[in-house]
Amino acid sequence: MDDQRTDRESGHPSVNTWMFEVYTETNPAFEQLLIDEVNRRSGVLDCREDEGKGFVILTMEFTDLKAARNAVEASLSMGDVYIEGPVPYS
Repeated sequence: MDDQRTDRESGHPSVNTWMFEVYTETNPAFEQLLIDEVNRRSGVLDCREDEGKGFVILTMEFTDLKAARNAVEASLSMGDVYIEGPVPYS
């Protein structure tokens, strides 16, 4: 068995999940819109960190890299967000 398998699309080591983080102002209604968009693309909210300074970090998890990339593009088009990822989730 080859322990050095890679994802064909990305060239990254084969992983089970991918994640990206969304940095945005604290706004529960907007956060829910982002989460709904991620859910439509087969992702889930894994973690919500309230930094207490008027913004939150939402960690979104996916099993499919292409779906994660599509969700990043959709999230960026929704408004004032900063996104890191997608990257392998470890």
